[in-house]
Amino acid sequence: MVKSILEGHTTRRKVDNKDDFRNKRLELAGELLERELKVHLRHARKRMVKAMRRDLYPVRTIHPIEQYLDAAIISAHGG
Repeated sequence: MVKSILEGHTTRRKVDNKDDFRNKRLELAGELLERELKVHLRHARKRMVKAMRRDLYPVRTIHPIEQYLDAAIISAHGG
């Protein structure tokens, strides 16, 4: 690190501009969508597990899986 600073100061090395847009990594639309989908699926999984655990006590009966699916999970606009 110090070597890079000294070389930049003595002009033997070109100083990088970290704020320059050419030094930024652009994320592709697919990567952004993948990240968002993972977040939403993780949230949906947690909600489904919570609902199933709530209904899996010995005195209760197990309901069909359709009852655990929330319309907000399936819809495009979420909830």
